[in-house]
Amino acid sequence: MKKPRISYDAHSDVFSIVIKEGYEETHQEVTPGVFVELDKNNQMIGIEILDASENIGKFFRDSTPRVSLSA
Repeated sequence: MKKPRISYDAHSDVFSIVIKEGYEETHQEVTPGVFVELDKNNQMIGIEILDASENIGKFFRDSTPRVSLSA
């Protein structure tokens, strides 16, 4: 399997991960602004995050640290 291709378009504020090349037949919104792209066989070919600067930032702001580092 090839490595995923990751890109960010600052103009449209869209972050995308292409898992495998192919034609997007349909997509499913898994959470507001986050879409899983599917091919004709219903296999995931990519992930697209709209308003990425807000949605990705929100994820990190809302998540609690899993590891605590102390000096």
